[in-house]
Amino acid sequence: MEVLSLALRLSFAAAAALAAAFLAGCEAYPAPPKEIDAGSPPIVYSPESNVSVPGGSGNADLDVRKPESVHHMLVAMDVVKPDQFIPGRQVTGEELLLAHKPDYLKTVSNPAVMSEVLRNPEIKKAPANFFVEMFFTKPFRFQTGSTIVAAQVALKRGWAYNLGGGFHHATADKGDFYCVFNDVAVAIRRLQKDKEIEKALVIDMGIHQGNGTALIFAGDNSVYTYSIFYDPLFPTPKAKSTLDRPLDGFVTGEEYLGYLASDLDRIFASFKPDIVFVVGAVNVWNEDPRNVDPKDPKLKIDMSEAQIVLRDLIVFETCRRRQIPVVFVTGGGSTKASCKIHAASIRAMIEMEKRGLVPVPKKPNAESSDAAANPNAPAPKPAGESRRK
Repeated sequence: MEVLSLALRLSFAAAAALAAAFLAGCEAYPAPPKEIDAGSPPIVYSPESNVSVPGGSGNADLDVRKPESVHHMLVAMDVVKPDQFIPGRQVTGEELLLAHKPDYLKTVSNPAVMSEVLRNPEIKKAPANFFVEMFFTKPFRFQTGSTIVAAQVALKRGWAYNLGGGFHHATADKGDFYCVFNDVAVAIRRLQKDKEIEKALVIDMGIHQGNGTALIFAGDNSVYTYSIFYDPLFPTPKAKSTLDRPLDGFVTGEEYLGYLASDLDRIFASFKPDIVFVVGAVNVWNEDPRNVDPKDPKLKIDMSEAQIVLRDLIVFETCRRRQIPVVFVTGGGSTKASCKIHAASIRAMIEMEKRGLVPVPKKPNAESSDAAANPNAPAPKPAGESRRK
């Protein structure tokens, strides 16, 4: 592997310098951004969030530089000016400890461990931990820190979108399926520690259940976890979210959106969060290679690009109408074309705000008169129970 041979030429002195650079200026709990321009799109991006090694994911179809791809597309579409992006940052060790166990964090630069997490056997050949840290672990640190920044921005601005994050399979003591740190869990715990919020809602719309998030917050009534996912896929067994919507068989985009809308009514009727985190994964796209029943390739969630954008707008409008700050993270997407869907969603949110179709939030817990549940909405099924056509 060419990059590994390059790493062999790195001296230990250089490695020490790199390590010092990673740690320089890292406060235990860095302060949130001081000023947020109300006229600028609240989009958070860090160039360091991109995996630098080709094939770093172990999946040739996966865009390991998705943050950069979405960034470039937003600029090319003239949705966000290059100087308007809010810079993210690296998460600190103290922040990671808010949601992860120390023994696990000691292993995240280990070649064997990261090889398993990122499903790439080539990483085992890395000559030293510093190489894994530099090219693989560091981008996840930045994406996690950027989710914290996005959450802090959303509390001031009403909403924010991190071009990265959504690592919902990472648990307190283990990473899995391309997820090293659970950025949403870390961000929630950071806001709670700072007493910025008491309660949070996680809306996970990835095609795989957000099992890591569900496990981290199991038994914690201050965090409501909701996951709508395709049941035949990873993980097995499923965790238990506060509310799960497992789907299988052939699911149309219209059906998916109907379930989501009724579930949102049910959630907001019983839970009043101070902030909402949304895993806006686009792997429910009908052309995503992971969006298929392993036992029958004709069965999947049949959502178009436009329906995914509509999905995001439904959640965005629901939160903004209730004047609850909302944070989007990109989550999964198994094709290099997924960046255009994220960019389209962001553009639609910005346009919705510009046209005054959503209110500016006054306070996190403000209630809306139309937050009552629809009594005729179908109830979601417990995790593991399936719906077949």
